[in-house]
Order: sequence, then structure tokens, then C-alpha cells
Amino acid sequence: MRFSDLYCAKVRSEDGLVLGRVRAIHCREGRITRIGVGSGALLHRLTRRARERPIAWDKVIGLRNGEVIVARTGKK
Repeated sequence: MRFSDLYCAKVRSEDGLVLGRVRAIHCREGRITRIGVGSGALLHRLTRRARERPIAWDKVIGLRNGEVIVARTGKK
């Protein structure tokens, strides 16, 4: 997988809820630690003022049809 495959990919929960698109990819020591989802993540990256919606990489279940599938967070 390349960053270009992940960036701007739609993020969907395992029960089908669309959470947004990947707008930031955070890494440490060559490994992805979390992704920033939604327009807030893009604004945060550009201005450091907006709040991003981070999703821990260990919550990612897989990639299907160009979409990132994540485990449910428990929020409705």
C-alpha cells in the first residue's frame, strides 16, 4: 500500500456509516499510527487551529474497494 492509495480514501465504519475521507496520515518510525478524517483534519494540518478527527491505525479493519474500513467506536 502507498500513501497515495490511502490519502482521500473514503472512511467507513464496519456497520456502513461514512465517517469522511482521509486527510492526514500520521507516522512514527516508518509505521502509520493514526489517520485524520474529515475537513477538520485538513484544516488542522494547514492552520493547527481546527480539530481533526483522529482514528488510531489499530482500529482499521481493512481496505475494501478503495475504502478504509474501521471498527465501530461506540458513538452514534
